[in-house]
Amino acid sequence: MVISLSNLTRLVDRLEAAGLVARERDSEDRRGAFAVLTPHARELRARMWKVYGRAIDELFDRHLTADETAALRASLLRVIAAARC
Repeated sequence: MVISLSNLTRLVDRLEAAGLVARERDSEDRRGAFAVLTPHARELRARMWKVYGRAIDELFDRHLTADETAALRASLLRVIAAARC
């Protein structure tokens, strides 16, 4: 994310207050924490997918071949894995 640490903290505070995330401590580095979706947030995300899924298809999926989609997915998974290190 391109956001300052203080703004990120305030955003997570608001999401936590709304019951959408819970902070979980990093088991390897107790100074860090992860913002984890709550069951309520997962339910909300599932309901929202009807709208967002169509938008993602319209803006992205329909313009890519199956091979391009697979390559993009693999690339993004590598970025996510690197961010977790």
